[in-house]
Amino acid sequence: MNVLSLFDGMSCGQIALERVGVKVENYFASEVDKHAIRVANHNYPNTIHIGDVTKVKYEDGTLYTENGNYEVVIDLIIGGSPCQSISTLGDGTGLDGKSGLFFKYLELKNAVQDYNPDAKFLLENVVGNKKAIEQITKLMGVDAVLFNSNLVSAQNRARYYWTNIPFSLPEDQRVKLKDILESGIPDDSILTPG
Repeated sequence: MNVLSLFDGMSCGQIALERVGVKVENYFASEVDKHAIRVANHNYPNTIHIGDVTKVKYEDGTLYTENGNYEVVIDLIIGGSPCQSISTLGDGTGLDGKSGLFFKYLELKNAVQDYNPDAKFLLENVVGNKKAIEQITKLMGVDAVLFNSNLVSAQNRARYYWTNIPFSLPEDQRVKLKDILESGIPDDSILTPG
């Protein structure tokens, strides 16, 4: 499988694909944060970093990037476009603000599916600006699915997902923070400001 990950961060997409047993042939990652790229490279040294998403184009089976061009059929496009102006804690500008990078995801998703109609997609974003969520839902052409990570982890993280991959929500595992805390952690393993 050839994967195009936009707004890749530290490559959590690769972690998820690995955990569900998906074999990835090529993983193209668009990310600009040098620290996230460093973590991704440490954990997944075969990651193909393609640079700034605003400089990525996909046309007729060729992925054009600032770090090179690749003839490749993309099977899966994933990403979590910036949430800062969609989030209720953000500036309220919705898709007119930084969260407007969603439109780059949409452009690339459509180009990938034009070339490979069987390509799968997955987009994630926060719960927030209702108008922006409705606009994303309309443009993605699928209903948003609300999933809170508290079903399977010790965190409260509600997010919307748009995908053409069939799935069902997991049952509540009732994981509590006390279930994951470790005891006996040496003092020298604690991160401190420095």
